[in-house]
Amino acid sequence: MRGALAFALLACAPAFAQQAPAPFWVAPAKQDPPKEATTEPPQAPAKPVRTAKKKKKAPAKPAAPEAGPVQPPAASRGGREPLPPIPVEQLHPVPLSPEPAPPPATGAPAPAQQPPELVAPVRPPVLVEPAEAPQKAAETPWRRVTISGVGGLWAKTHSDAGSRTWNPAYGIIVGWDFWPGLFEAELQAVRTGGTSGSPFANAAVTRNLFALRVFLVLGGPRVSLLVGGGGGLELVQTRYYILDPANLDASGRPKAQTLEATAGGAAFQPAAVLRASIVRGLTLRAEVTAVARDGRLAPMPLFGLGWAF
Repeated sequence: MRGALAFALLACAPAFAQQAPAPFWVAPAKQDPPKEATTEPPQAPAKPVRTAKKKKKAPAKPAAPEAGPVQPPAASRGGREPLPPIPVEQLHPVPLSPEPAPPPATGAPAPAQQPPELVAPVRPPVLVEPAEAPQKAAETPWRRVTISGVGGLWAKTHSDAGSRTWNPAYGIIVGWDFWPGLFEAELQAVRTGGTSGSPFANAAVTRNLFALRVFLVLGGPRVSLLVGGGGGLELVQTRYYILDPANLDASGRPKAQTLEATAGGAAFQPAAVLRASIVRGLTLRAEVTAVARDGRLAPMPLFGLGWAF
């Protein structure tokens, strides 16, 4: 207990020594005179000077190994001698755009760079597909109706069947393409006539043929071959002239006596027609046909020119 009190007194001794008055034999301490108040504004405290920090140098990157041989590890070689070097090509960066040239070192002003020319974008041409034309417009259409005028010769076989007489014939043919490009029907009307005999007795014969024929069409609308036939009616008109020397008129000339007769019969007509379209609807045809009647065959070649529409 005493030791604790002694320790406390020793600790408080300096405080009591500062508060005790100084003795008379000790001269008082000199005090600085008070400073006069000045009107100068107080100076701001000086900012601490920052010292430039030294930049830490980045550790140098290890230099890229020069292009050289690539050797496999010794473990993979099994402790054998190193393999020959494998050349490796070093890749170089390719600039994407050219760098601008640096200005000249002299005091001359740098030349003004012209702005790049603006090129308008070119649109790719638009392919316009032509509209598909109808099939009939692409090809020459088939003409449905054809009207042709024909002319040629019609042979007449004599009763002795040893000779024939060729008489001019003419007529008209109307065709109808009821199945375009395959079948066609024609209505034919042909007439011929001739005279034979002597000045005292002669006969004028007129023959008319009306036939309906059906053809198979081979070919196209430009050139086609029609093969077929048909049947019809053949009318024969005969007029006889007879001069009777015993029967004289007032002037002393013999009177002529006339006798007419008409006969008809069915006739069969095979035919082959070659037809060609020249300009638009203008058509040219050549026909080889014959009329078979009463066991006799009368050839009749015809040529015609017509119009199809």
